Amino acid sequence: MISTRRKIKIFLGHSLHYLILTAIALTILVPFTWMLSTSLKGRGVLQEIPPRLIPEKFHWSNYKDVLLKYHFLRYSLNSIYVALMTGIGQLFTCSLAGFAFARLKFWGRDVLFALLLATMMIPLQVMIIPEFLIMMGLGWIDHPLFLALIVPSWLAGSFGTFMLRQFFMTVPTDLEDAGRIDGCTIFGIYWRIFLPLSLPSLATLFIFGVMSSWNDLLRPILYLSSQKRMTLTIGLAAFSRQYEVNENLKMAGSLFTLLPLLILYAFAQKYFVQGITLSGLKG
Repeated sequence: MISTRRKIKIFLGHSLHYLILTAIALTILVPFTWMLSTSLKGRGVLQEIPPRLIPEKFHWSNYKDVLLKYHFLRYSLNSIYVALMTGIGQLFTCSLAGFAFARLKFWGRDVLFALLLATMMIPLQVMIIPEFLIMMGLGWIDHPLFLALIVPSWLAGSFGTFMLRQFFMTVPTDLEDAGRIDGCTIFGIYWRIFLPLSLPSLATLFIFGVMSSWNDLLRPILYLSSQKRMTLTIGLAAFSRQYEVNENLKMAGSLFTLLPLLILYAFAQKYFVQGITLSGLKG
């Protein structure tokens, strides 16, 4: 039997945890709620003192104006295409590299892996000038397929390679030996055994890749010049500079930028947590 003092300590401990979690949740939800409220207000009520959380009239036309009049629908389609292509490309290149570093033995493997990890400490701003010169030499500036935004993300997946390598190293060697006995080639072992086992880690990497590409602002500013090829981030930045007084439209545009990531994370949350745990990145 648990003593009364022990029950009180457990109750107080749980209560403290819930209070901390509630405070964190409010810290996150209050700005989001205010952004949603502002996006539904009219232009004239933004200067109200004291400010009003729930507007008297909901201006749903703000979303229509942002989508159609200010081209955010086109920007959204561009961002979705770039983010999906980036995420899918990283799944392929990082899984191949992670498998090679985890399971194949070749000269200089550990040195190459250390050099790969060292690139994670180099800021993007340091590499962006030579990268820009390469993209310009290839003729990929303002390319209709957004190659300058997609291809560099495929070839610089050091974090994804590290994460998948950590998972691949935990796969029992008996499965690999069984594949060899059944006649699988190296690629067959990777494709038929390791990839199906790494679905949670792949889902995690896909979320990271999509989020990184979706929130990227530096590369779109450098590589995109025509309005029809703008992504959401550069479109929102240009919108903020051009229409400084329309805070309600800014908030509506910000909501469109944030909403797809929330939906993606809501559907993939289970795989995200499981992938972090299985890949050995937990504390």
